[in-house]
Amino acid sequence: MAGKPSRLNVGDYVYTIWQDMVVGRCQITRIEHGAVNPDSGKPRSLIFAKTPGERNEKPYPKQGHRGTRYYDGEEWNS
Repeated sequence: MAGKPSRLNVGDYVYTIWQDMVVGRCQITRIEHGAVNPDSGKPRSLIFAKTPGERNEKPYPKQGHRGTRYYDGEEWNS
C-alpha cells in the first residue's frame, strides 16, 4: 500500500473482488510501515492478512478499485 494508511487497523478486513463481485475477505494481522518500493523508491506499508480467508455466502456486486478504498463491509452476510 502506498504511504502510511491512516484509517486502516489490525483486525480490519481486506476484501477480494473478482469479476466485480465481492467473494471473500481476509482479516489484517499486521501492518509494517517504512518499506520502500524498489522500483520508485517511494514509501510503502506492508499489509499482512490471515489466510485462508472467509468466503461470502453469496457474492455481491462491488466494482473493483485500483488503489485503496475504505469500506465497512456493510453487505457482508457472515
